[in-house]
Amino acid sequence: LAFAKRPFMELYDINSDPDNMNNLASDPKYKDIVDKLHKELFSVLEDRDDPRIIEKDDCKFDKYPYAGLADDDWYDAPANDKINNTRPTPY
Repeated sequence: LAFAKRPFMELYDINSDPDNMNNLASDPKYKDIVDKLHKELFSVLEDRDDPRIIEKDDCKFDKYPYAGLADDDWYDAPANDKINNTRPTPY
């Protein structure tokens, strides 16, 4: 489970590191592999008109607005109400 932003590049050896704990992307030994995969990825993204490539800095794809804090009473609602996105009815 991760809460922080992920690194720009990630590369893992799933045979020796099946839990993907050791990011090899910045290791100079893997530079050729990282460069090759990066080139392949961006080629596919360009071919498919991915907005992150086409729109560049104007792309809002990965720029989510801050939603703010949840209402305090939301935490007191029964679990079923949270799933259905409803509020408990006051009596």
